[in-house]
Amino acid sequence: MWSTNSPLRAGIAAVFALVANIDAADAQVSSPSLTLGDALERAATDNHLLRAAELRIGEASGQLTQAAVWLVDNPELAASGGRRTDPDGVDAFDREYEIGIEQRFEIGGQRGGRKRVAEAGLEATRARASDVGRVVALATSLAFHESLAARERVELAERTEDLAGQLHDLARRRLDVGEGTPLELNAAAVRLAEARRLRLAAQARHDTLLLRLRRLIGSEPDEPVTLVGALPDSSPPVFTDDIVARAVEARPDLRAAVHQVDAAAAGVSLAGARAWPDVTLGALVAREEGDEVLRAGIRVPLVLFNRNQGNRATAEAARERAVVEQEGLVLTVVTEARSAALAYEQARAALDVYDADVLVALEESAALVQLAAEAGELSIADVLVVQRELIDGLGGYVDARLSLATARARLLAAASLPQTTDLFEEDR
Repeated sequence: MWSTNSPLRAGIAAVFALVANIDAADAQVSSPSLTLGDALERAATDNHLLRAAELRIGEASGQLTQAAVWLVDNPELAASGGRRTDPDGVDAFDREYEIGIEQRFEIGGQRGGRKRVAEAGLEATRARASDVGRVVALATSLAFHESLAARERVELAERTEDLAGQLHDLARRRLDVGEGTPLELNAAAVRLAEARRLRLAAQARHDTLLLRLRRLIGSEPDEPVTLVGALPDSSPPVFTDDIVARAVEARPDLRAAVHQVDAAAAGVSLAGARAWPDVTLGALVAREEGDEVLRAGIRVPLVLFNRNQGNRATAEAARERAVVEQEGLVLTVVTEARSAALAYEQARAALDVYDADVLVALEESAALVQLAAEAGELSIADVLVVQRELIDGLGGYVDARLSLATARARLLAAASLPQTTDLFEEDR
């Protein structure tokens, strides 16, 4: 039987804690806590990039308001006055004046064309803002899961350092009793130093990722947060065709492209309407030679040379370009959705490698090698090799779970699904 304070029992307990503490870290909650849902909500309200995109909606709305004005030009008022000398000398001076007003009117449906352009532009701006929200949500989800993985790697690095310290103590005891060699002690010391370096690097990586997450959710760089959640250890399969169909139907960047085509088509109509001449109506009240005079008039430009042909050609080319860009974006979205589904299935398959048998084998190997080392059946060099394989295996398990979380986030973004979507629920 082992005593509770024996080095062997302590070593085995530490090895088993190596795996247990990874999951235990996910359950530790301190205030203030931050779940993925919390992070996404804060990003939706406080992310500066998203806020700027939403403010562009106000700019587009103002353009629509201006386009809907009934008369583009304000009326023009003109007045003049003077004195005329009487040639007969009866009255030295005769006062005269003119007061006139003119108003230009558009014909050919220019106002309606401007409104259609502005309305389509407003809808395109709204869709672009939604797409910025989709991208920001993806970035937030990626940063959140990468921070979770970094936290697990810190825990793993701390346990690695603890194991390296125990192995260094074991090598020193073996040397003291004449069973070890200085070379083994040196190797254990190097391993301990390397473990400490890796722990510091893991902590720095974790802190850097938290800074990026704070920036995405619009918080202060030094705001304390404790992430609540865990990397996925399983996920259901998905049907690629369903993901592609959902992407084509729901992606806001595609909606923006459709509205951009509408705006370009309305621009063609507007350019045609502007080929029509504007009509100016005017009225004049005057006093001439002692008589009151009332006149009305109309001015119509003769459209002989400038028929807005250049702007009409430009508008038509812009419409054709918008159509081509929309078609290209559809292809891009379909490709992105299929690639995301493929990456997701590959990540699922990679995680399946780390089944329960593999994880148990890792734990058992760690326990057996520690036992063999204590019994003098393995050299320190052999223990170092097996421990490194153990750490690599557990690190690979973290990487596989992070890859699945990342692939799932990209899949949801490609299909324009919320990042909190439960694929198990979707599957049912």
